Amino acid sequence: MQFRKYEKVHRLGKEEVEGILDGDCSITEKIDGANLSVWLGDGMEIRVGSRNNDLTANGNEFNGAVHYCNAHQGIKDLLYAHPKYRLYLEWLIKHTLEYSATAWKKVYLFDIYDHENECFLPQNLVQKLAKEYGIDAVPDLGILHNPKISELEELIKLPSAIGTIREGIVIRNPDFLNTFGDFCYAKLVREDFKEANAIVFGGNNKHSDSYWEIYIMNKYIDVARVRKIMNKLQPEVNERLDMKHIPRILGMVYHDVITEEAWDISKKAKKIDFDTLQRVCYRKIKQVYVDLLHDSISVADAT
Repeated sequence: MQFRKYEKVHRLGKEEVEGILDGDCSITEKIDGANLSVWLGDGMEIRVGSRNNDLTANGNEFNGAVHYCNAHQGIKDLLYAHPKYRLYLEWLIKHTLEYSATAWKKVYLFDIYDHENECFLPQNLVQKLAKEYGIDAVPDLGILHNPKISELEELIKLPSAIGTIREGIVIRNPDFLNTFGDFCYAKLVREDFKEANAIVFGGNNKHSDSYWEIYIMNKYIDVARVRKIMNKLQPEVNERLDMKHIPRILGMVYHDVITEEAWDISKKAKKIDFDTLQRVCYRKIKQVYVDLLHDSISVADAT
């Protein structure tokens, strides 16, 4: 089987997931880890991929994740029993949220794609297979019929099943196709989690020639987004992130903003100079990244 990316998970409220709450929705806890996929190659060997790359092909150990998956008997047994399945998992490495000490350096199964039938398995079957084969799974919060936002917000307030706080939830509706004809999922993140990870650069002069570029910078670049990219990059470089990684962080965060938020930006911004946009975004990304590095060093020194 060829490498296959995971489906998009959009923030609840975006046009891409409008209507996803109509019907039976499976809810799972959102885990703040690194996305992996595991499948059988043509020679029936275990192959491991990150969100965008075949790690087995390029020899990247991804901070120990590749070895972990290859050595996990349950993962191997499940794939040998179902060679057309592709497993999607979160590799939990210590970075942002406070999970329990026993939660780190593990994978958590959150979805299974059946290549033979070209569909994702129902979440209750994913959970059943995880238990049967001894694979940790993302916490299952059940199925809600036509859930209201208020119900989902209450779920977020509950303690994490594997830590102290719950970052958010992922919402799956197997019957949902958005207005663009795409199958996708939604996520809802705790408001205080987003606020705690926000950096505000001050006001924005509406008469400035760079008003819309500054608007985009302030709206879409924050601690949460930079941390997300750091978490993706760190296992690939297989070393502690430092100042020499600034060029890659700048490019990856800016690319993430453009690809993930282009539709929203196009509906709001009247005119964009992309040279200016890149320049102001790089300025904020660098500040956030350097602040995060200093915070990390301070915590390490204190311990």
